[in-house]
Amino acid sequence: MPNPIIGEVTQTAHEIDAAAPVLANSVPDAADTRVIARYADPGGWLDKKPAIVTRSVGKGSITYVGAWLDAAAMRVLAGRMLDEAAVATILPVASPDIEVSARAGAERCVLVVINHGVAAQPVSLPSGARLVVGAVPGGTLPAHGVAVAEVPRDAVCR
Repeated sequence: MPNPIIGEVTQTAHEIDAAAPVLANSVPDAADTRVIARYADPGGWLDKKPAIVTRSVGKGSITYVGAWLDAAAMRVLAGRMLDEAAVATILPVASPDIEVSARAGAERCVLVVINHGVAAQPVSLPSGARLVVGAVPGGTLPAHGVAVAEVPRDAVCR
């Protein structure tokens, strides 16, 4: 039976409604950590123990997730962590099948866009993009397609 996880009630934490069906570990509840979520397992050994903790390190932070979260909970957690770190998406994409990465060097910036899915997906390249590899006919990346575009450095790579 999965161990449910509930969000810790703090000013910045939002509830994470999840189940940990594969792996569940209790993680330390130390003075220098902030508990993001605790287990809700009434009568169980994990009840109210930390499931997800974070702590400041240098200019950033490290977060430990002591459970194998379901996909929906992982999206919520990852989204919140990206928001808190002020990390913006490279390109707005609607499909989880699309992977976008930026590479910079030698005063150039390129985007690598990969469609891992079995269907074509819409992709909107930034203004001034020049395709180097692949094709995006009608703003659509074919199934299993790869496109590499050189883009203005200040558009994506900072």
